[in-house]
Amino acid sequence: MYQQWIMDRKENNKKNLKHNHAGDIYLIEFQAYLKRKKMKNTPERQAILQAICDFKTRFTIKQLHQSLEKKKFLIAQRTLYITLQMLCDAGLLRELFFPSCSTPQYEKNLNIYHHHLAFENTGKIVEISDDNIFKIIEDTEQKYNIKIKRYSFIMVADENVPPKRKYNRKKLLVSNRLKINKL
Repeated sequence: MYQQWIMDRKENNKKNLKHNHAGDIYLIEFQAYLKRKKMKNTPERQAILQAICDFKTRFTIKQLHQSLEKKKFLIAQRTLYITLQMLCDAGLLRELFFPSCSTPQYEKNLNIYHHHLAFENTGKIVEISDDNIFKIIEDTEQKYNIKIKRYSFIMVADENVPPKRKYNRKKLLVSNRLKINKL
């Protein structure tokens, strides 16, 4: 009985798979990853990848599970967690932790580097891009003679709350040095 249920589930998942051109590159990369790890490319993994490609922005595991259920895919949550971890390991997804969310969010790794500004009091998350951050990364690579593979940069703030005071960076550095020297 259980084996028949598994077979029916796999057959149902195969029927519901559609071709998605946007996900072709992800599928190719994921298949190469699975081959390197000597793992199978199951219909469940393909369905998860297809559902991820349908998302335009960040998503949670709950949203992914709901999306798969709407498409009549019957996939266990454990399979979702394992596959998401594999996609992160393969470099196809990024796992993001925001203070306003109790669960991680995931986004497709499109090699378009941007950063996140999370508003703690409203839960709103804004994607930002600033060349100064890239300059810091380049300077760090040159200073330590390394190549940074991945990094995470999330700023947390309260929305519509003005800063209390402006900091003079040079004065702050000098005062911090004086405090350290006194210790």
